[in-house]
Amino acid sequence: MADITANATCGSLGPEMFCKLVEHVPGQPVRNPQCRICNQRSTKPFEHHPIEYAIDGTNRWWQSPSIKNGMEYHYVTITLDLKQLSSQCAAEIP
Repeated sequence: MADITANATCGSLGPEMFCKLVEHVPGQPVRNPQCRICNQRSTKPFEHHPIEYAIDGTNRWWQSPSIKNGMEYHYVTITLDLKQLSSQCAAEIP
């Protein structure tokens, strides 16, 4: 199985609100906001959104921290190791 890591995840330091970006259209009123809480320390599994959810084959997802928490969250790094080995083939040159 592949390994995946992220340098930041929503709710890793405690409860944090996130909203789906599809709800954010400049100049348009929000009719039905899709905002939720993420909290990796919660006893409620539906508040967990760790990076492993991005590749577990379910409809669960990883959630990045909100960019409102600071400039360091404008760029998040995800590393995926597919655990594939490569073999080099040496071509014979006559």
